[in-house]
Amino acid sequence: MDEIRALIVDDDPDFLKSVARRFRKDSQIALRTSSSPFEALHMLTEQDYAVVLCDWKMPGMGGEELLKVVGTSYPDIAKVLITGVADRFEIAQAVSELGLDSVLIKPVETDELRRRILEGARAQMARLARATKPTGTVTKLSTLLIRLVCGMDAPLGEHLRRTAALSLQLYDRSMRSVHGSKFNPKYHLEFRSTLHHASLLHDIGELFTSPKLETETGRSISTSEALLFDDVIEAVATVGTQPGQRQETTPEHVEISYRVACALPWEPHLQMVPFLCRHHHERLDGSGYPDGMSKKGNFPLPLRILSIADRFDSLTNPRFAGRERLAKYDALELLSEHAKDGQYDERLVDSLWEVVRSSHSGEQLRDGEHTREIEQLR
Repeated sequence: MDEIRALIVDDDPDFLKSVARRFRKDSQIALRTSSSPFEALHMLTEQDYAVVLCDWKMPGMGGEELLKVVGTSYPDIAKVLITGVADRFEIAQAVSELGLDSVLIKPVETDELRRRILEGARAQMARLARATKPTGTVTKLSTLLIRLVCGMDAPLGEHLRRTAALSLQLYDRSMRSVHGSKFNPKYHLEFRSTLHHASLLHDIGELFTSPKLETETGRSISTSEALLFDDVIEAVATVGTQPGQRQETTPEHVEISYRVACALPWEPHLQMVPFLCRHHHERLDGSGYPDGMSKKGNFPLPLRILSIADRFDSLTNPRFAGRERLAKYDALELLSEHAKDGQYDERLVDSLWEVVRSSHSGEQLRDGEHTREIEQLR
């Protein structure tokens, strides 16, 4: 069985030392401790945890506030409240308001603590399974949209699918470089699902900003034919752009992609999809569009990955007339240069080199007399 990571937060150092000592040799549970809620939030960004156990009364940020943040930012993680309060009404209210998985009353016995951690881990896996089960309305709508895109604009549809596949490969590779053999994709299902959906929809707005929309037979496509769903059509209409029209500002397609994504009934764990669709042309140095975001702001890992995957595929499979197709090696070199200039995450670009190397072993990465074999990549 895979190791279960649990985080316990309490301002009592003696309690933490005692708990850490008891679980030190546990082969099933990897327990980490923190005496500060703020430190705990930072720890949650560094590793994936199945269960968070938190004391109720702590200085600065209390357990109630911490667990609210955990519930919002990491909805799949099991939440266990540890308290010395025996008032049943207060406990019932906390369970209801915070969506707790369980409550432990101090003093806490080791066997009971271990049992609650195991129960929490099972609850987390059940939530992950429900969250990624492809039976929801939004998954069906998203799938139909992609089919429509492929029928109306085959090169765009192929770009979306390639970008989605590359984004997931890049994410898995980057996670393995951090966690090594401990990386397990099943603990990242929500994250990968978000990245997958965003990658499939991120450039759908190009359907409405291209000079001409045609099928493979040459028949023009109308807006009503392009999107069969009333809410999505309304979302596009609010942007004010119709097929064949181009506004003076260049990033209008991201606004349309964003509004289309917003019109879909995403489940809670997929709420970041519209954000990723809108900002996939942003750059870490603030040179991107539409908002000129930078790494000083909110530039989450999925956005860093999608921006790189989208750019790489656009360089190696251009969809617009007048754009030169780059060989894979040249595209990787260009992205590496831009990463050094601060536009992209250097570690992710390094991971992209590894993804291409493993996916295209022996394949030529440079055209013409300057061909380089994949084995020569760094």
